[in-house]
Amino acid sequence: MKIVYLLIVMLLSCSFAQAQYSKGTQLLAGSFGYTNNQGKTKDTSVNTNTRNNNSYQLNLFARYGLFLTNHWLVGAYGNYSNSLSKGSANYSSSDSYSYRNTSELYTMGLFGRYYQTISGRFSWFAQISAGAGSGKSFYNSTTTNTTSFLESHTNSKNFYANLNFTPGIIYFLNSKFALETTFGNVGYSYNQTRNFIKGVQISENNYSNFNSNFFFSFSNILFGINYYFGGNKKANTLEAKKE
Repeated sequence: MKIVYLLIVMLLSCSFAQAQYSKGTQLLAGSFGYTNNQGKTKDTSVNTNTRNNNSYQLNLFARYGLFLTNHWLVGAYGNYSNSLSKGSANYSSSDSYSYRNTSELYTMGLFGRYYQTISGRFSWFAQISAGAGSGKSFYNSTTTNTTSFLESHTNSKNFYANLNFTPGIIYFLNSKFALETTFGNVGYSYNQTRNFIKGVQISENNYSNFNSNFFFSFSNILFGINYYFGGNKKANTLEAKKE
C-alpha cells in the first residue's frame, strides 16, 4: 500500500520542483507513532476462565541536519518510547492473576550523510549513524487463591548503543519537502539489562548483535518525509520538468 501511495504522489507532482540541498541547507524530520491493543478471551471448554489484556506503545522521533557542503550533511537525532502492558486472569477455582509492565527508553545520536543527485527529483544518500540510550522498566504481578496472596515487584535498567550504515533514495516533491526511502542496513548493536528486586541487583544480561539486511524486500523498506530549508538556493538547484 505504501508503494502505491508513493507512486500516486510522484505522478500527481506536476509542478516545477526547485529541489535543492546546498551548503547551509537545513533538514528537519520527525515522526509520531501510537498503538493501542485490547483483548478479552473466555474459555468455557472445561472451566470458566477469563483473561483480559491491554497494551499501548508511544514513539516520538526527531532529526535535524545541516549541509556543510553541497553533498555532506551532519546532524543529530533523538527518540523517546513509552509502553504499557497489563492483564488479568480469573479462574473458576477462585484463583486470579494480574500483572502490569511499564517501560520507557530515551535515545540520542549523531549521523552523517553523503547526497548525490541521480536525475531530476531523485537523489541517493549513504548514511552512517551512532547512538546510545538508556531506559527503565517496572514489572508487578499478584497471584491470589483461597489460601494465599503473592505479590512480586521487579524493576530493570537498560542501556543500548548502536552503529549503522544505511543507504536510501530521496524524491523531492518540491523545493522544501521530500520523500525518503531506506533499504535495509548494516549495523552493530549492544544491549545491557540489569534486573533489581527491592534495590538489590539479581541478574545482568548483555547482548550484542551484528546484522546485515541489504537484500531487497518490501518488508525491509522504510518511508519518511523530510523538510529542507535555508541554504543558497542558487548554488545547487535541481530542476524537474513537468511530467
